Amino acid sequence: MADYKFPLEKILTITPSEFCSSKGKELKDYEMRGVHVDDDLEYAAPLISRFQEKVPSNAEVVVSFQYAVCGAKAGGALLGFSNLTLQYASGTALIPKSE
Repeated sequence: MADYKFPLEKILTITPSEFCSSKGKELKDYEMRGVHVDDDLEYAAPLISRFQEKVPSNAEVVVSFQYAVCGAKAGGALLGFSNLTLQYASGTALIPKSE
C-alpha cells in the first residue's frame, strides 16, 4: 500500500476544458495522463483508495472521473463463475507543464 493518496476533493467529474476555464488556464498548460483501476468486489482495498494511490503525486487535479459497477450471472458454472461483479474507476490527471 502506498504512503501517498491523492486528495478526494481534487477528483472531479468535470471535463479538462471546464477545469481550465474555471482556473483561467489553457489545456496546453498541462500534460494529461490517464488513471485507471479495475477489479472484482472481493479485492481487499477499496477501489477509490487504489485509484488515489495511482494518481501521479505531481498532478494538480483529476478530471473526467467515472466509477461503475458491472455484474453478470450468465454462464454460471459452465464458464467458471456463478456471480461475476466487476468495478472500475477512470479519470484524467492534469499535470502542470514545467515552464
